[in-house]
Amino acid sequence: MADTFVNQDALGNPVEIGKSYGYSSTSSGRAKTTVGVAEKFSKTGQVTLRVTEVKHFLYGQQFERSWPDAEKVSIRPYMLFPVNHENRSTS
Repeated sequence: MADTFVNQDALGNPVEIGKSYGYSSTSSGRAKTTVGVAEKFSKTGQVTLRVTEVKHFLYGQQFERSWPDAEKVSIRPYMLFPVNHENRSTS
């Protein structure tokens, strides 16, 4: 059934299970960047990510939340960008 849905990431490449992807969301000055590993496609065409990293920002300043983030999230494939951990900055 998932074959009837768009399974391409934001760059137009097919989403691959086992690869790392990220996405960002913003609302009222708060931003959240999530990175995870694609685990599966749902029946509705979403991708389930096993979350490996989350960063939160408030008006451009990074902050730590006092409550945990979800271990898995489901998101539309076209919202995802591939993440290359080899070129990732550690700062």
